[in-house]
Amino acid sequence: MAPRTYYKPRGDAVLIRPLPEAKLQTPGGIHIPPSLKRDFVRAEVLEIGPGRWLDCGVRARADDLEPGQIVLVLGDRKDPRTGQTVQRNLIPASPEEDVFLVREDLIYAIEV
Repeated sequence: MAPRTYYKPRGDAVLIRPLPEAKLQTPGGIHIPPSLKRDFVRAEVLEIGPGRWLDCGVRARADDLEPGQIVLVLGDRKDPRTGQTVQRNLIPASPEEDVFLVREDLIYAIEV
């Protein structure tokens, strides 16, 4: 068995693992089709980069992010007509596992 390979995030990058999607259903029992779902991905934070350098020479790092937290990340955007990826936000970080690198500013919410 080959050892796992993934990369340590640098700057304001965050290493995440997407969680399996639950079926979308309203409290009344109406199922929401995937085509109406937003472009967000629910994911677990695996590792956080040291932060980016500001112009004043100080590192800026998200103090509220910790490994193990569940977050909402803006996923890849696709053209609704062609289905092709237009904007790539999730950068694959390992060929063997389903882990991705994202910029810190693409994390929109932390699950509490």
